[in-house]
Amino acid sequence: MTWNSNSNVSAALPDVVFGAFYPAISAEKFKALYRIPAELPAAVVTEQLRLAGLAVMRELRNWRETRSEATLAAIEQATADGVGELVLAFERAVYCEAKAELLRETVTVDRRSQAENAAKSGEFTEDKYREFAADAISAIIGARRVAVELI
Repeated sequence: MTWNSNSNVSAALPDVVFGAFYPAISAEKFKALYRIPAELPAAVVTEQLRLAGLAVMRELRNWRETRSEATLAAIEQATADGVGELVLAFERAVYCEAKAELLRETVTVDRRSQAENAAKSGEFTEDKYREFAADAISAIIGARRVAVELI
């Protein structure tokens, strides 16, 4: 499925393909849904999606080895608008990992002096995106994710 964005983009970003089992990741969808700044070079965005996808696949390696289906989409799962929940969870995990890395990488690049909004690019937000990615990975493997925090 191809993502169609309503934004006026001069050159479309390529999809990132992770082999036959996992779905391709739309860089255009990532840019639109996760508010990726237009001034970031396409190569940086695409590279972070590649790295994030590989990290998510590494987390799913043991689970993947237990599956006999040809694709993630072929696994029996609930769907929304024809897209499976596991496919959506994989996309979310990759997008959130990539967003966390982009936040980390661009801290010194796009940081505005005192007017910087910490909720958009602070360390807390980076950690939250990593947590969202971990939640999505847990959803794929069918595990409950437990968080313990010091009060």
